[in-house]
Order: sequence, then C-alpha cells, then structure tokens
Amino acid sequence: MLFVTVLVLGMCGYALPRLMGEKDLSDAGNRLGDQILYAIGNLQIEEQAMEARNIPLQAAEDVQISTPTSTPVFQGGDITLTLGGTVALEKVIRQSGYDKSSRTYDFREILYGISPIMQGDIRLIGLENLIMPSKSYTDIISPDELSDLLSYSGANTLMTAFPKGYDQGMEGITETLMSLQSRDLETAGMYMSEGEAAVARRIQEIRGMKVAVLGYSETLSSAGTKQMRKDDRSYALPLAAQAKADIEIARNLGAHLVVVCISWGEAGKTTISASQRQLAQEIADAGADLIVGYGSRRIQEITYLSAQRDSGQAPVLCIYGIGNLLSSSTKTGALGGMLLHVQAHVDQSAHVSFSELTATPTFIWRFQMDGKTVFRVVAADREADGMSADQKKKQASALDNTRKALEGSPVSLR
Repeated sequence: MLFVTVLVLGMCGYALPRLMGEKDLSDAGNRLGDQILYAIGNLQIEEQAMEARNIPLQAAEDVQISTPTSTPVFQGGDITLTLGGTVALEKVIRQSGYDKSSRTYDFREILYGISPIMQGDIRLIGLENLIMPSKSYTDIISPDELSDLLSYSGANTLMTAFPKGYDQGMEGITETLMSLQSRDLETAGMYMSEGEAAVARRIQEIRGMKVAVLGYSETLSSAGTKQMRKDDRSYALPLAAQAKADIEIARNLGAHLVVVCISWGEAGKTTISASQRQLAQEIADAGADLIVGYGSRRIQEITYLSAQRDSGQAPVLCIYGIGNLLSSSTKTGALGGMLLHVQAHVDQSAHVSFSELTATPTFIWRFQMDGKTVFRVVAADREADGMSADQKKKQASALDNTRKALEGSPVSLR
C-alpha cells in the first residue's frame, strides 16, 4: 500500500511540471528523481521499523554485554644509564689514526676497551667535534671515521651541543648528524630541522617508561653567535635558556624521566660558578630528574638538588662536570675520567629516585707504535698488558685524582 502511494506521488510530480509549462524538464526530472528516492527511502525505513516491532526479544542468556577496556596501570621500573665524559678528537689523536699508505683513518680501537663497561639502557658520552669530511681538519673539525670511534665505544647516545658547535653553520650541523646517524647513534643538542628538534622526537620508551634526553649549550662562540643570527636557526643548537620550556613540554608528553645535558663552564676548571648553580636549580625546579654537565673536561661536584614539585620536594641528581674521556691534554686532571653508572627507579606514582651510583675510573693511555703516538682509553684501576712503568705511574696518579674528585659525593668507585 505504501509503495502504491509513493508511485502515485511520483507520477504526479512528473506530470505537473509539464501541465504548468515547466521549461527546464531536466531540472524537473532531477527533482522528481530526488522525490522518488526520498519517498522510497522513507518507505524502506518504515518497513524496517515494522519488521523490527515483530522481532522477538533475545533470551537473556544469549546477550553478551561488552565492557570498556581499562587503561593498564603504570607499573614503573628501573632505567639504567652509563654516563661518560667528553670526547675531543684533537690533532695528535687524529694523526694517530691515519694510515699513509691508504690515506684513511681508523680510530676504532681507541675507545673499544671500555665497550664492555659501557652498559645500560642509555649509554651517553659528550662530543666536542664537528664531523665534516668536506673541510680541512682541525682540533674541532674531524673526519667521518670519528663516528666509528664513538660507535665502537659502546655508546648509543651523543650529547653534541658545545660552544663552537655552530661555527660552521648548518653545514657543520648537517654533516655531523648525518655521520652519527649513519651509525645508528642517537643525538641530543644538534638538529637539522625544527621537526627533528621537537621535544617529542627526544622521547624514547624503555619497558613502558618514557625517557627524554635533552641537550643544550650555555653559550655559543662569537663566530657561532654571529652565524646563527644570520641563519635564524636557533633550533639547530639550542641554548640553555630554552631548557625550562622544553622540560615542561616533555612532562606534558608523559615523560617519566627527564635527562638534561648541558655544556657550561670553562675547560680545565674544577670550580663551579654561581650562575651555573642558579641555572641548575632552575632546570631542576622546571622538572628535570638528572642534570649532566659537560664543558669543563674535569670531574666536578656531584650532588642532589631539592626541587619543587606539585607533590612536594623531589631529589634531582646534578653532575656539574662528568669529566674527560678522550683528549690530547697531558694534565693529570685530564688524563683520568670516569664512566658513571646510574640506576634510576620510577615508582607507580612516577616519582624518580636513584638507588645506585657507582663509577668506573678511566685513563687515557698513550704509547709509541710505528713512530707515532697511539691512544687507548682503559679502566684506571686495572692493569693493561704492555703498559710502560711511566704510564702505570700516570695511571695511578689519574686514579688518585678521580678518587679525590668523588670525595663527599654520593658516588662510589666500583
């Protein structure tokens, strides 16, 4: 009956325009089609409703009620880190790896001896070089093979920000990062684009816990400052003033552990300035859990800062100076360094504490081979085969210096 009604209405809609002299019959036809489809659609809906009213109720035992999936409860856990000092591939070290016959470099053995000690989820060391095969090499500009040295050390993350890091502009940043990334090394402190510099890209997930590793330099050299102003690329090597805003973003993105690496101070200095202490406290209050200082190339004070959080006071581990890992300096304070082993515990409320702080002391061993000086970084508290009496004496002096630097700190030697 409903179908007949629809058909009659449709025929009327088709005939009336012609009786009334409708000029555009194609439009009338289109409107007619719309009316028919609309009526048929209503008819189908009505028929479905009538059928639905005659459907018997399903037995209660056959009805399956789905419940919404609950969000997994955050369990927390432990995150292990090994933190190494600064690597600076200066001229003497660079020449030690050069092979005249093939005109190539090979630095892989220099840090290979510490790779068994470089353990943990995050294995971080600092770099104060630009890797630029397109340029003439200097104490700052190094060949591509430097990335092999870093990879063979066992590290998986590089802190790349340092005051001279923008001296070669975006070309230096790009070549350096492409070389490191080709060895699957993560970086913090230099970025090729704004997208790469985004805080979200600095967060990694480890066993359900989110860890942010951020890198900054307190200052830039005069050449780097001038070049950055010209390029207008402040994202490429962020300054420490940006740290607080980035930490807030990392927290809003759910980071459970925030590590802030910062190049500050002056090379060779063991004292800490008032401005460093103030900046460290500001970074701690902003939400950092761990602050790792580079730049001095010396082991400096390691302490806990008390930071204000919404839930109250929280301990923040601050390493003002992580020390030297590799350089050509012959000063006692530069010959020795350490690998700092940190275990961070994140509880179910996302509160961070540090349950273990130990260090493996390191020593830059140098010896003569084939008429050139060869460099090897080894554990300072272990004998190395073939080490001369003079080098053993320097090794013992470096170890003693590291012990003194750690006195009064929460760190114990392994």
